[in-house]
Amino acid sequence: MIVNEIMREAFMRLSELAALEAAYQALQPLSLASRRRALAWLADALAEDKPLVETGDSDSLNTQTNEVPKKVSRRAATKSVKVKKRRGPQKTAASKAAAKPGTRTYRRMPEATDIMGAYRQMGSINGLAEHFDVPVHTVYSWARRLRQQGYQIGR
Repeated sequence: MIVNEIMREAFMRLSELAALEAAYQALQPLSLASRRRALAWLADALAEDKPLVETGDSDSLNTQTNEVPKKVSRRAATKSVKVKKRRGPQKTAASKAAAKPGTRTYRRMPEATDIMGAYRQMGSINGLAEHFDVPVHTVYSWARRLRQQGYQIGR
């Protein structure tokens, strides 16, 4: 009876060490921020009373036999994560400081002669956006206003 308890305790310690080693191997190649997110998620997931995997197939984790589930590819693991792509130029520290909280930043149109000179030099609307460090949609609205004033731009 005592031998069985000692064996069970030793098995539990070995299982715990194996789990720690597996967690280390999985988290070691990640960045510090990624490790923190993964550990926070794991702590939250283990704090709940429901199982992490709710399937009846043999690929799920079986706690009685200490089987480890198959590895999930990086593509499958991140498939549901959507990343927003930022369009337009990045905001500079000066433009962030100039913007008041809760207000929209309006970009005043430069003088028509400045825009037309840069347009002749750059040759495109996208080039103007890079030249003036503004989003492309802003330059399109400038071009529309300039066409209404009689300038030949963008077409």
